[in-house]
Amino acid sequence: MILLIRSSSSFCIERVIEHYNQRCFPNVAQTSLPSFHMILPPPNVTGNLHLGHALTVEWYPGFDHAGIATQTVVERQLFKEKGILGSQMLKDEFLQRCNEWKDIRINTITSQLKKTGASLNWNNTYYTMDDKFSSAVTLAFCRFHSDGFIFREKKLINWCPSLRSAISDQEVDTITVEGKSKVTPSLQSSSKKEVEVGVLHLIRYKLLNGVSSDPKYLEVGTTRPETLFADMALAVNPNDQKNCKFIGKSVKHPLTDKVLPVIGDEAVKIDKGTGILKVTPSHDFVDYDIAKRHPDIFGNNYLSCINEEGKLINAGKFDGIDRLEVKPKIIEELIFELVILLNQC
Repeated sequence: MILLIRSSSSFCIERVIEHYNQRCFPNVAQTSLPSFHMILPPPNVTGNLHLGHALTVEWYPGFDHAGIATQTVVERQLFKEKGILGSQMLKDEFLQRCNEWKDIRINTITSQLKKTGASLNWNNTYYTMDDKFSSAVTLAFCRFHSDGFIFREKKLINWCPSLRSAISDQEVDTITVEGKSKVTPSLQSSSKKEVEVGVLHLIRYKLLNGVSSDPKYLEVGTTRPETLFADMALAVNPNDQKNCKFIGKSVKHPLTDKVLPVIGDEAVKIDKGTGILKVTPSHDFVDYDIAKRHPDIFGNNYLSCINEEGKLINAGKFDGIDRLEVKPKIIEELIFELVILLNQC
């Protein structure tokens, strides 16, 4: 091994390290807020670091398009500035708007990174929607599909009527409300107004083949009466001593002439509401899983009463009304039919 002799220089690495240890650690601001941890790719412990770990290593700065998240930000800006949605624009016009937003953000982020002193190779930046990256993603997807790792299957998804797109579970923000509350949904198709949520409505389904000791109606609690038109069954927990006797019987839909079966499934929570669940597979993940477990009852095609635009379908006179606006109208109809209990909880 050839040893390299240190040449005469005023630069002293030991002094630099000492200064670093004294002034640069800890490198996270002292705050009560949670910190973000980024892990350095760990070198193998088989030996010491060598020139190959740094001499020919370049740090390329990259920028991620962020998918639906960026689309949402651009949509909000459009709605704020012009009062329009991306779906009201031509595809090329909206993509151009997204590219303009991307260019502005990349320039700003680049300036910020340079100010932090990061030693990056600014001659070799990349963007995750570049042609090269997009082609690589397409190629990988095709390979995974041909190898059987990716396949098409009918499945319930998260759908945003404003974006007109499916969104992943990670991009869904769940809001927990305690009792009756009002929220303002973002990017409403009609107007930015408050919508009432968190109200459990008790709806009565007429029992068709009960015995003399049975009640005339089965009461079902729901916070989403706008999905009534996609009901396909009622369900109770087989371990529910109070309600299990209704398994195998039938009820009449409160707003249509449909006859719905009463089934048993352990997914129904005995202590929630009345212990009886209306099963709407097309509009609820729990209901969807219940339907998958009972193919003899539900088959493979589930009823739907809300379309991709968030408007009602297969709902008679309520067709075409936005699902955020139709709820009070359906409640009025239930009151008229005397099948909703006014003591809401």
